[in-house]
Formats: sequence, C-alpha cells, structure tokens
Amino acid sequence: MGVDRVAAISLRMPWLSDSGGVLTVASPPPPPGAASVALRTLGDSAGPALLGVRGSVRLDPGRVLNGLFDVVAPTLPGAPDSAHLTGSFSGVVVNDDLCPGPATP
Repeated sequence: MGVDRVAAISLRMPWLSDSGGVLTVASPPPPPGAASVALRTLGDSAGPALLGVRGSVRLDPGRVLNGLFDVVAPTLPGAPDSAHLTGSFSGVVVNDDLCPGPATP
C-alpha cells in the first residue's frame, strides 16, 4: 500500500486479547470474531472506498494495536477485477470506553 492511502479496520470481538491473534476479513458488518477493512485515498472523505471481501488481520500481543492486514477487494462493486492489498498498522491505543470487556453478573 502506498503512502497516499489510508485504511480503516473494524474488529468485531467481545474484548481485545493481550495474546494477539488472526481475524478473518468479511464484508461489513463483520460477524463476531472477524474484521472488516476499507481503503481509500488519503484526504478523501467522500469518494468510494475499496472494501475487503476476504483475507486476514493479524494482531500482535499487547494492549496497543500493532499488526498486519492482507486483503482482497473488488475494484468496483460486482466487477470480476480485484486488488490484493497488504499493509501494517502500529501504535493504535485502545479506548476501553469503546471496547468494554465482558458484562459481569
């Protein structure tokens, strides 16, 4: 992925694990235990994004998110062409207010 692109990664899990792991990429909204990935041109908030339909997101252990993504996305909705997108992310601090742990009885 070039530096002129930005990715949004959504993880759907009950709480973040300190042990890391690999999540399967699914179309948004992802089912529990999966992730969705969208990419668009940096600075573009209105244009279409590439939405991953398969692939993986690998999380390193720890409470600060670091990891890699490897995703396939169609270049246009319904088109047979696709793009293979890879990238990394680092230093994403988890906000526990937005990622609550399991409910206590």
